[in-house]
Amino acid sequence: MENLTEELAQLDQGNIHSLMDSESQIQELMERLDQGVVEIDRMDMKMNVYDQLLGTVRDAMGKLGGQYSHILCQNSNLKSLFAEVEGLVTQLDLDPRVEEVLLHESLSSPSEIRDCELAAASLQSSLQQELPSGVDVLQAVTEQTEAFHNLSAAFGRRLYTHLSGLFTLNAAMMLDNAHVRHTVGPSITSHSQVHSDLLGYSKLMCWLKECEPVRFSEVLEAYLRSFRPVYEEEIRAVFAESKTMLGRVSEGKKGLLGRTGSNMDMLRPISGSMMMLSHARDKGGINQSFADFGATAGLSPDHPNKPRFDQVFDTVLEQLQPVCVSEQKFLTSFFHFAKRTASFVEDDDINEVDGLDGPLRDDSDLGLDGVQGVLGQLLAILLPEIEAFIAHGERMDSYNALHLLVNVSQRLMFALESGGRVMSYLDETLKKALLYIKRLFDKLIVNKRRQIEDMKVPRGAKAGVLPCVLWFKDFAERAESIVMGTDRRADLDKAYQTLTDALFKTIDRVATEHQKTPNDVIKFENYHTLVDILSRLKINCLEVKRDTAKKRYRSHKKIYVKNCLGRPLDKLSAFFEGVESLRAAGTKAEEVGYRLDYSRSELRKCIKEYPGKEVKRGLEKLYRRVEKEVSDSDLQVVWGAMQEAFIEQAQRFEALIAECYPGANISLDFTLDNLAEYFASISAQK
Repeated sequence: MENLTEELAQLDQGNIHSLMDSESQIQELMERLDQGVVEIDRMDMKMNVYDQLLGTVRDAMGKLGGQYSHILCQNSNLKSLFAEVEGLVTQLDLDPRVEEVLLHESLSSPSEIRDCELAAASLQSSLQQELPSGVDVLQAVTEQTEAFHNLSAAFGRRLYTHLSGLFTLNAAMMLDNAHVRHTVGPSITSHSQVHSDLLGYSKLMCWLKECEPVRFSEVLEAYLRSFRPVYEEEIRAVFAESKTMLGRVSEGKKGLLGRTGSNMDMLRPISGSMMMLSHARDKGGINQSFADFGATAGLSPDHPNKPRFDQVFDTVLEQLQPVCVSEQKFLTSFFHFAKRTASFVEDDDINEVDGLDGPLRDDSDLGLDGVQGVLGQLLAILLPEIEAFIAHGERMDSYNALHLLVNVSQRLMFALESGGRVMSYLDETLKKALLYIKRLFDKLIVNKRRQIEDMKVPRGAKAGVLPCVLWFKDFAERAESIVMGTDRRADLDKAYQTLTDALFKTIDRVATEHQKTPNDVIKFENYHTLVDILSRLKINCLEVKRDTAKKRYRSHKKIYVKNCLGRPLDKLSAFFEGVESLRAAGTKAEEVGYRLDYSRSELRKCIKEYPGKEVKRGLEKLYRRVEKEVSDSDLQVVWGAMQEAFIEQAQRFEALIAECYPGANISLDFTLDNLAEYFASISAQK
C-alpha cells in the first residue's frame, strides 16, 4: 500500500514537471487557436457574403424559370392561334374566279352552266362550313360572311332572271303553236323538249333551294305563272274538241254500226283500255289523237251515228295522262321535291339529277303540298274542265254517269292495286272527279225513283204492264251491260234496292187506284213481268226481290183465277160450297142428302142447268172477260191456269157427289175430256 502511494506521488510529481516543461508549447497552441478563431471569423464573414450573393442568384433563377414557362405557354398559344387563323382564312377564302363566274358567266351553254354549278358548289361549301365557336363576332369574319351572302343573293337573282326569261319565252312559243294546231284539231303536245332543256339547270335549282329558298319560291312561281296559261289553253281546246266530236255525225261510225249486231253489246266497258291508260308514259308524243279516234271508238246506243261518250272520255284521258306524268316527273326532278319512285322515273325517261351536298329543304317551307300541290296550281283548270265535260255527257245521256262511275273506278282501283305505284296527278284528280260522278249517278237514281213513284194511273180500259216496270227493265239491262265484267257493283246494287222498293209500292198503288182493271190482274201481270226480268238478268242482289215478286205473282194470279172460276157454274159452285160447309161443320157424308137444300133433287136441278153447251158458253164468256182484263202476254198463262183450276173444281164436284150421294146415279152433264175440249176450242178460236 505504501509502495503504491509512493509511486502515485512520484507520478504526480513527474506530471507536474512535464506540464511545466510544455507551458511554452501551450502558449504557442493558444496563440494558434486564437489565430484559428480569427480565421474562422473571417471565413464566416466571407460565407455570409457568398450566401447573400447566392440568395440574389437564387431569386433571379426563380424569376427566370417562371418567365421561361410563360414564354413556352405564350409560344404554344401563338402557334395555336396561327393555326386557327390560317384555317379560318382558308375556310373563308374564296377563289376570285368563283366570284367572277357567279357574277358574270353566261348561263346559256352546257359548259357555262357546268362552270356555274362548280362555282355555286364552292360558294355553298363556304357558306355551310362550321366556323369555330365565337369567331362570328370578328369583324373580318362578319364582313366575309356577308360578302358570301351577297354573292349568293346576286347569283340567285341572275339565275331567277335567266330562268324566268326562259319560262316566258318557251311558254309564249307553246301558246303560239297551240293556236296554230287548232286549225287541224287540238291536242296536248309533249313538253318533253322544254323539260329536257330546263333540266340542264336542275343542279343549280338544287343549290337555289338550299341557299336562296325565297328566290327558289320565286322561280317556282314564275314557272307556274308562265306555263299555267299554256296548259289552260291546251286543256280547254281538247275538251272543246271532244264536245264537238260528241255532236258530230261520222260516216265511219255508220259503217261500224252496220257491222254490229246489237248496240247493247257495245255498252260493255273496255277495261283493257283503262289498264293501258294507267301505264301511259310520255315517250315524246301522244299515241292517239282525235283524228284517228274514229277507227277505234264504239258508238252511242242512243245515237248510232255518234261516238260513245265514255270512249271519247277515255281518249281525252289518253291525251292528258302522258302530259301529267311527264310534268310530274319534271317538277320532281327540276324542283327537287320528294324522292321519286320507279313507277314515274326511269333512267331512259328523264335525266337523273344528283343534288349538291347537303340535305334538301322540307317542301312545307314553300307552303305547298309537294309536287301534287304544285301540279294543283299548274293544272288548276283540269278538275273543272273534267267535271264540266262529265256534266256535258250526263246531259247527253244520264247513263253516262254509270259508264264513267265504272270506268273511272276501275282505273283508280288498278292504280291503287299496282304494287308500290304512286298515283299520277291525273289519277288524283279523277279521285275528286269520282265524287262528282257519284253525285250524278245518285241524281240518276233519284230521278228514276221519282219517275217510278210519280207514275200516273193509266187511263185505258186495260192497265197491262205498267210503264214503270218497263222503265226499270230498260235501266237494269243498260246498267248490267255497263257493269258486266267489272267489280263496280256496290253502288248499282244499292240503286237496284231503291228502285225495286219504289216499283213494288207503285204497282200496289196503281192496282188500288185503277178503276177498270182488277187489282189482282195489275199485280200478277206486273209482278210476273218483273220476275221474268230479274230471272233473265240474274242479278244476285235482287234474288230476294225476285222471290218476293214471284210469291206475289202466284198469290194474286191464284186469287184472280179463283174469283173467276165460279162464274161459268155459279149455282153449281154455290151448291157444292154449301156441301163442303156442312162437311166442315161435322155433318156426315150420308146425312148431307137428307138436308132440304142439298137433297138429291136439288142437286139434279142444279146439274140440269149446266149442260155441256151451257158450260162452253159460260167459258167463252169468261174468256172474253179475261181477254179484256189481262194483257196478251199473260192471257194464255192465265187461261191455262183457269183450265187447270176448272178441271180440279169439276173433279172436286164429282168427288163430293160420290161421297155424299152414293148410289144416286147422279153425275155432271159433262166430262173432264169435254172440259179440255172446250178450253182448247176457245183458245184455238181466239
